[in-house]
Amino acid sequence: MVHIYHGKSLLATYPLHPKTPIHFEAQGDIGLVEITIDSEGVRISHSSCATKRCVLSGHRHRVGDILACVPNRILVSIQGTQKLALDAISE
Repeated sequence: MVHIYHGKSLLATYPLHPKTPIHFEAQGDIGLVEITIDSEGVRISHSSCATKRCVLSGHRHRVGDILACVPNRILVSIQGTQKLALDAISE
């Protein structure tokens, strides 16, 4: 599930990988943040922030992944019950 927050307030919850794309506009501290959820995952497709680092982050599609637009205080979190994928194991 994709959870969208402004600060600590939950704005919306959507399924990850919906049959038809979902477009959600979140009002942030300095303007709008557009979030797209589609077959590739979730991404911030547009933001009113200056640097656009959140937009450049691209799609996220794994449980535990997050996207954030810090100036707008918008957080997008993928939550679920899947086992987290490991990048590496070390001793």
